[in-house]
Amino acid sequence: MSEVSAHPPEPGGTRRHGKVASGRRGRRRGVQIKPGSVKQARAEAGLSFGQVAGDDISRTAIYFVETGKAKPSIETLTLIAQRTGKPIEFFLLDPGAHPMTHASGVAEVERLLATGENAGAIAAAESVLAHRPDPATAARLRFMVAMAHLRSGDHVRGRREVSAARAYYESVGDTLMVAESLGTEASAAYLMLDPSALALAEAGLARCREIDPVPATTEARLLSILGSVHTANHDWDKAIESYESAVRVGTVVQDLLSLSVMYGDLSLAYQETGRIEEAARYA
Repeated sequence: MSEVSAHPPEPGGTRRHGKVASGRRGRRRGVQIKPGSVKQARAEAGLSFGQVAGDDISRTAIYFVETGKAKPSIETLTLIAQRTGKPIEFFLLDPGAHPMTHASGVAEVERLLATGENAGAIAAAESVLAHRPDPATAARLRFMVAMAHLRSGDHVRGRREVSAARAYYESVGDTLMVAESLGTEASAAYLMLDPSALALAEAGLARCREIDPVPATTEARLLSILGSVHTANHDWDKAIESYESAVRVGTVVQDLLSLSVMYGDLSLAYQETGRIEEAARYA
């Protein structure tokens, strides 16, 4: 018997860069469910195959799960539960044995986020959060789900989730994660055209630099975010300063898409300040 997983549309890339192809999807273990439970839930909710599937799962996949020809992955089952208004335990053969422990849930969300499966990451995180994990696990999940929401274009919800995560990290004195959270909040504010993005990015960078030694990966990320904000504000000299600093730190920048965005903005900033040779080099 095969398994069925949610396959959301490829997530949108960063601004002006169109879509980004997700990484290769790994095969995952399906969840054993009670025969007829999906059909019952769909019928009681008065939904068609297409309404249960939405934009995340094919109608054929729902049919296969409903008829027992395939086992759903945890994120697919979570989406079905959400759309039919049933608790996830309604579908399980053993309602007392939730298919995803807190530790395995975090690992699954990390995997989905890394492969660009944002809808699946959100569904898996919400499934674990519904079972009230410990505060540290909840904060980690909220930080990751915030990233998934930002990549999916839901900037308001992403900002709300990462703000909740930051509150926990502030309370336990985790300076690195406070800095990371401020950077993600700054990204959300920037995408929302909120002028608070600048203060958030600067605060994140300041917190990052309190750490000894300064974590280079986080510093480069925050400098890049700060450069994006300065670019949006047409503050070209500060944008160049931030991006050049990120490049210097920046042998740590491994994400080629992020690096290309940074170089594109540097090219634009140099062009706007009349430094055509440097603009051409970064282009």
